[in-house]
Amino acid sequence: MTDETLGSHIYSILSSFVHVKDCYFYGAISKFGGAVYIEGNSSIDIYKTTFQNNLARRKGGAIFANGFNRLRVSSNSKFVNNYALEEADEIYVANTEGFF
Repeated sequence: MTDETLGSHIYSILSSFVHVKDCYFYGAISKFGGAVYIEGNSSIDIYKTTFQNNLARRKGGAIFANGFNRLRVSSNSKFVNNYALEEADEIYVANTEGFF
C-alpha cells in the first residue's frame, strides 16, 4: 500500500451504486477514507455494518465522501475507534448537494 491509497475496502467513483450490508471493515489504512472512499455521482447504502480501527492519514477515518449523489448509513451500523490524522475520525463529507 502506498501513501496515495484511497478507500482501502471500497473505492467508488463516477456513477456507481454500492449496497453494503452485514459487513465488518477492520484495520484499513489509506490517505482518504480508511475503509470507504465515495465521489462523483456515486451512491452508497450501508446497513448493519461495523467500521472498527480504520485510519485515514488525512480525512475520513472510516468514510470519505466528496461530491457524491447519496450516502446512506443506517442507525444499526457502528463506528468504533476509527481515526483521521487531520479531520473526521468517522465520516468526512464535503462538496455535495447530494443526500446524506
